[in-house]
Amino acid sequence: MRRYPLILTFTYTVDGDGYAARVTGGTRLLAHHADGEWVCSAVSFGGLETRGATLREAQDLFLAEVRDVIVESASGVGFDTFEREILRIAGSLDPDTAERWSEALEEFRRGALAADGMEKLRRIREADIPPVAVQLLTAPGVVHEMRTELTIPMTQSRAA
Repeated sequence: MRRYPLILTFTYTVDGDGYAARVTGGTRLLAHHADGEWVCSAVSFGGLETRGATLREAQDLFLAEVRDVIVESASGVGFDTFEREILRIAGSLDPDTAERWSEALEEFRRGALAADGMEKLRRIREADIPPVAVQLLTAPGVVHEMRTELTIPMTQSRAA
């Protein structure tokens, strides 16, 4: 089975209890095709996993899950509590998925994976995956927005 080491970055703005906040960051995402559907498993976010008919659908379902976690975490709590909870959830790593992601990255770097359209994705260094961060905005009442980008690691390891 071919596994693809992807990197998903996101920005999400949410209203909390008397505040607005922006959550930004990235996660390593392992994608593979199994039993007629795409599976996306996150290294962080507690190993959150979604499935879809296409890679895009599985990615969109993953983002919907992340959005739900952010919105639910902001509900009825102050900013400090919200920030702590988001950083705790985002920092919850799944060691099995992390290991499989690293193995897939090595296969990708050796050229052992067919591109399957992945060659169209922008490449970034693993070291450039932005950590999850929470920023307090000036006032509540912002429009909920989400921006995302799916990228793939560079094929060769480069010094930072």
